Amino acid sequence: MSDRLNCVYRAAVISVAFFAFSTNAKTPEKQGEENQKICAEVAKSLRRISNTMPPSYENPLYVDSIETGGRSYAYQNVDLDGDGKPDEVTQSCGSPSDGTCTLYVALSSGAKYQVDDATFHVMRFKTKYYVLVGHPTSMKSHRRRLHALSAIGAKLVCNSF
Repeated sequence: MSDRLNCVYRAAVISVAFFAFSTNAKTPEKQGEENQKICAEVAKSLRRISNTMPPSYENPLYVDSIETGGRSYAYQNVDLDGDGKPDEVTQSCGSPSDGTCTLYVALSSGAKYQVDDATFHVMRFKTKYYVLVGHPTSMKSHRRRLHALSAIGAKLVCNSF
């Protein structure tokens, strides 16, 4: 009888754990809603700064960088994996006529990835880092894309906004 009760207890614990996991997991619909909200907020921030185009250090979306030669930049104090240590994030762009850039990410944990796209800018919005493809102050709709950067790679958040 105790074996049977033990089995029922285990099944109940597994059911509760599964329910807790499944209710906390983001459905594609919920993730889509969150992405739309982020896109709208970023677009609003970009519109706000495009009217005056203040120096970059006054721009709340700006990520400090140093030019490393040509059209290459090293971004400063970026922590994508949340371990409190800066990750190495560098951008290298081809010629302006080529119009492509590559972002190289080397996490302090040793993991690496890269993002290849048209000319882009690295920006910080709230607590996360993004790659903004297209000109930040472009008022033409559907000309920009936004990718979220994380410890595991870049994920498309906004396809056109």
